[in-house]
Amino acid sequence: YREHVMLDRKIDVKKTVFVSSIAKLVGEKKFGAHHLENASVEDLLLLRDHIPLYVSFQDVDFLRSFECELAHRVHRLTFQDSLYTLDMLQQIYAKYDQYPNQLSRKLFRYLSFDGNLGLYNHQMIVHLLYIIGSTRAAPVELLIEIEKYLEKNLEHFTIEEISLVCFSFFVCNISLQSYALLQKLAETTLENCSELT
Repeated sequence: YREHVMLDRKIDVKKTVFVSSIAKLVGEKKFGAHHLENASVEDLLLLRDHIPLYVSFQDVDFLRSFECELAHRVHRLTFQDSLYTLDMLQQIYAKYDQYPNQLSRKLFRYLSFDGNLGLYNHQMIVHLLYIIGSTRAAPVELLIEIEKYLEKNLEHFTIEEISLVCFSFFVCNISLQSYALLQKLAETTLENCSELT
């Protein structure tokens, strides 16, 4: 996530004023969810890029409001922006033994019915599997879509990534449906188990 922060995003003075004003409200304990209701997706993403930089933003009530606003707009986020945001929130929430459940649920549900996982690159799918494994919950429909993706693209997965696939399905308590895929996973694991660290 940190590599992504502030990259490829032009800094607009008006936008940084927005970030500073929100930081001030949070720092002074005057922030309310209504302060983000009219923010654009662009504003929210700029705010996200500053969250690791402001100690005041490491506030659970603020983060929940921020997450809720992005969850309402998940259909307007790119897949990559959704993944980066979930990754960042997970790192911060881990201190409080919590997960970004609102945003992950909305993203997972959206992807379940989108049916376009094949349009995303391999690293994004691996990132998605990592997030599923971390949140330990995903709808069956999404895991079915991931299984279809695996059937077509398993040869691109390393042995570590295959272990992530198995872990993600296991913690969600969902079995792979394809016997052919299970057999291929087992064969690939046996062939490459010496590479496991």
